[in-house]
Amino acid sequence: MPEIPVIQLPTRRLVVSTSVAGGAVALVLAGVVRVTGLWNGDDYLTAMLWGCLLTTLVALASMLAIIPWRPRAVDAWVTLWMAGAVLRLLSTSLVAFLLYFATPLDGGALAASVVATYLAALGVESVVLSRHLHRVLAS
Repeated sequence: MPEIPVIQLPTRRLVVSTSVAGGAVALVLAGVVRVTGLWNGDDYLTAMLWGCLLTTLVALASMLAIIPWRPRAVDAWVTLWMAGAVLRLLSTSLVAFLLYFATPLDGGALAASVVATYLAALGVESVVLSRHLHRVLAS
C-alpha cells in the first residue's frame, strides 16, 4: 500500500486568489450597476460592496481556520477543506442574514453580491487546491 503524502497547502496563493476573486466580483458588479443602471442609486452599490467585502472576509477566515500551513496527510486535507466549505456556507449565510436585518441595505443587491462572491471564492479556491494536489501527487 503506497504511503499517503504529507503536504502543506499553498496558503499565500489561496489568500491572494480569494482576495482577488472577491475584488474582481466587486468591480464587475459595480461596473454593471454603473453602466446599465440596473439598480439606480448608491444604496444598491453600497449593499453590493458590503456583500462582496463580508463574503470575502468570511471565505478568508474559514480558509485560515483549517491552518493550511501545517503539514498534514492529503486525505486529512480533503476532509478539512470540505469542513471549511461547510463552515463558510453557514457563516456566510449568517453574516448576510445579520447584515440584511441590521442595516437598511437592499436585499436583492446584497444577496446577488454574496452569492456571486461566494461562488467566485469557492471556484478559485478549488482550482488552486486541485492544481496543487495534482502537482504534489504527480511527483
